[in-house]
Amino acid sequence: MVTMLSFLRNVCQPCDQFVCVNCGWKADTLFKYYSPSVLKLSQCVNCHEPVDKYVEYDTTIIVIDVILQKLGAYRHILYNSSFQSYWKLMLLNILSETYRKWNQMNNNAQSQLEVEWNFYLIFFISLFEWMFFVVLIFILTYITMRYSKNYVPFHFTYSNLFKGIILGGCGSLLNIPVSIWAQSQEDTFVTMLTFLLYGSYTQCYRAATGSTALVSYIVVFISYTIKMFWLS
Repeated sequence: MVTMLSFLRNVCQPCDQFVCVNCGWKADTLFKYYSPSVLKLSQCVNCHEPVDKYVEYDTTIIVIDVILQKLGAYRHILYNSSFQSYWKLMLLNILSETYRKWNQMNNNAQSQLEVEWNFYLIFFISLFEWMFFVVLIFILTYITMRYSKNYVPFHFTYSNLFKGIILGGCGSLLNIPVSIWAQSQEDTFVTMLTFLLYGSYTQCYRAATGSTALVSYIVVFISYTIKMFWLS
């Protein structure tokens, strides 16, 4: 466990370059400093739009754009923001998925000890499923990187992809309110949540790799579908 946490800390280090949230082109700065009261957003050398409009936005607006699945918002968080608590977010995602599955099994438990044991067991199963999903995406990414030229010219790293997968799984946090307040229609909401995760993983994959929407969706669809129907 300690080794895994050390790995996550090393992987989730800040990026060494900025990225235009509009086209994905690399950028040296987000804004130009003229005086303590005068700052000007840098222009992208490729699309000639502001590199990152989100540096002027409140966090609430950024979160709303993430919910709306806007690619620029994901690029801002991955490359241009100071957010680095990815390993904590990963644990929250896995715990929320664990809670949903555990809540479904809890009615059949015979004792308090069995209830607790089921939770720990499901947690490690969910952790394994998530790691398997990550490995599948890495393998498919390696294949597409070898045979596809549809990537914008910024330095791709598997570290950024790993962070993107974690960020794309934020929709899993909705498992908790669904399990608590929508038990009578849980299957319907879980299906809707699955489609939300498909979309968020696809957008984060695009942000992390610079690949096209079609390539991103195919990679995510294959990986997530195998995870759902083979391991679940």
